[in-house]
Amino acid sequence: AKYIFILGMAQEHERAQAEAEILLRQDSLDGVSLYNLACFFMNEHLPDKAMPVLRKSIEHGFHDLEWFERDPDLDLLREREDFKALMREVADMMKTNG
Repeated sequence: AKYIFILGMAQEHERAQAEAEILLRQDSLDGVSLYNLACFFMNEHLPDKAMPVLRKSIEHGFHDLEWFERDPDLDLLREREDFKALMREVADMMKTNG
């Protein structure tokens, strides 16, 4: 995933996004890796692409609600209703699972 960020920083946006899509097709990605891919999409100004990947990161075990609330990569998502709903789901999950 770091390679994808490097491509993005080098202004190789199409190539970086293509590599990210390849990674997303892998079933072996854990929640943290998926979260990082969601952040990549946010850095590429693709919030509609980031949201389903963020949801998938949660489904794969990344539940750090405090980090979701303060990570600057997610700033542009915080006012979206789907993001707010997802954060409520995570909060409820944390209450249920302790």
